[in-house]
Amino acid sequence: MRQAEDAFAPHVAVIGVHCGKFARERQSERLKDAMRREDMLHPVVNDASYDVWKAYTVRAWPTLVFIDPEGRIFQRHEGEITPEELSRILRPELERARSAGLLSSTAPPVASLPAVGGLLRYPGGLSFGEGDTLFVADSGHHRVLRLRPGAEEVDAIGGAQAGFSDGPSAQALFRDPHGLFATERHVYVADSGNHAVRRISLPQCDVVTTLGTGRLSQHLLPPGPPGRTDLRSPWDVHLAGDELFVAMAGMHQIWRLDMRRQQLGIYAGSGYEALYDASLSRSRFAQPMGLSAHGETLYVADAESSAIRAVPLSGEGVVSTLVGHGLFEFGDRDGAVGEALLQHPSGIAASADRIYISDTYNDKIRLLLPREGRLETFLDGLREPQAVKLHGGALYIADSGNHRILRAPLDGGPPETVLA
Repeated sequence: MRQAEDAFAPHVAVIGVHCGKFARERQSERLKDAMRREDMLHPVVNDASYDVWKAYTVRAWPTLVFIDPEGRIFQRHEGEITPEELSRILRPELERARSAGLLSSTAPPVASLPAVGGLLRYPGGLSFGEGDTLFVADSGHHRVLRLRPGAEEVDAIGGAQAGFSDGPSAQALFRDPHGLFATERHVYVADSGNHAVRRISLPQCDVVTTLGTGRLSQHLLPPGPPGRTDLRSPWDVHLAGDELFVAMAGMHQIWRLDMRRQQLGIYAGSGYEALYDASLSRSRFAQPMGLSAHGETLYVADAESSAIRAVPLSGEGVVSTLVGHGLFEFGDRDGAVGEALLQHPSGIAASADRIYISDTYNDKIRLLLPREGRLETFLDGLREPQAVKLHGGALYIADSGNHRILRAPLDGGPPETVLA
């Protein structure tokens, strides 16, 4: 949308209409947060009561309605759209309007929101590498940060603006990076805004693209070669041996890259959005956003179904739901897993008998105890927390809306700020 605004200025005006599915999303202050996070310049209507939705007979998120200078709807589009497709729709209508003398040269309205954040801006990913080195996806600044123990300064990996290019640390560009997985030699990055998975080589911090082309995938065909397959909003990554698992949020699937053979494939999820337990290929997810593994199980924060899923790493078996009830069943309730409720969880960290969850739209960290079959609140008072990582007897939290990284002792002691 930003590309269209820039390409066709001042003749195209964009007005966003926000119809929040989750209760937290319908609050105007949270909508402002989302606009800042996405660097939106156009005005957005908070359609909390779905009045605009009903007036335009909208059926799906997202829906684009195209209106000509005389107020007539000339096109509709359901689902995500590429800049190229958007251009194909707009160009003929702009030419028609220009010929009819209907184009205005007045600049469209611009949303004005104060800047937020400091060193960090909406951090969305965490991982620990060799020697207790902490890597942070500084999502709002489109970069990855490296904090080494005892170092006085934080190293920035990636340029000062959003983009898509490989190369040395200062020249490489990311766009809205999120999930990270660090090893002794590399850091894998879910570069969500570029629809790609990138790899940072250590210690020099050169960046190369491991998966994706930078283009948004428009189909659900089987993946092809890793460097020539379009992805759709990869949100987290997890490395198990020589296999890299990717939470493909935009496709409602878990993908797997066999790095020795360079073979890419769909590991779990049929591509249909739902909360449905079945075999790996027949199961259904709803915007999986967080991954964590322990033993032979990959745990998934399935955001749109407000659920936590368990996926066998053996390549056989079935996907199971540990907590969660459906696409439109969400809330804030502790207790037995059959009754407990989450609201859009996006991060997860698993150990032998505990699973910590970023319960994003409840502004909490929740603790799932699988053996007891219970969900508890571990920490509250946050603002849309994203990634969580277990390390050194503590839980590290990307408290995204507060633009900081916290360290919370597992024994229940008060959290402390690590980076802000």
